[in-house]
Amino acid sequence: MIRVKKDAAEKPPLYPRVERKLPTVKEKGWVKIDGIMLRDHVDYIPQPGFQEILSTCDADVIFSGGSASAGKTWAILTEAMRGLGNNGYSAVLLKKELVETKAAGGMLADAKRLYQDMPGCVYTSSDSPTFDFPMWQSAIQLTHLNLQNESQEREAQEKAKNKQASYIAIDELT
Repeated sequence: MIRVKKDAAEKPPLYPRVERKLPTVKEKGWVKIDGIMLRDHVDYIPQPGFQEILSTCDADVIFSGGSASAGKTWAILTEAMRGLGNNGYSAVLLKKELVETKAAGGMLADAKRLYQDMPGCVYTSSDSPTFDFPMWQSAIQLTHLNLQNESQEREAQEKAKNKQASYIAIDELT
């Protein structure tokens, strides 16, 4: 992982040039990548700080945490998109309870905003909402554990035994 501490430091050749103007009360902000202006609510880039560090990390296993509104859930959702162009890619995004996954303004709402407008996305609403991408035979699934008592914990363990996924993320699981 590379963290640039000085703006004058030379960046690797594949690292895009990112320019940002933060918004103020009077003026709207903007982001340019290699001179191309990103469109509001259409093009997305990780926020500086936590999201940017997470998205550039090449570790196989990451344990992270942060304050409220740091963008942890959004980072998980965007990271799940990384392998979509690979045939057979699958991502499983876990929350502790189903209610948390489908709550207004929760993970499902953000996932719909990110994934549904992508070409070829087929959304299936169910107990475990799924975003399928048939052109790549890939899928991103939001699911939950609903661990209320010991029997449900054993049931979740059995359910997880035969799961195979290219990317597994657990959001806010204590």
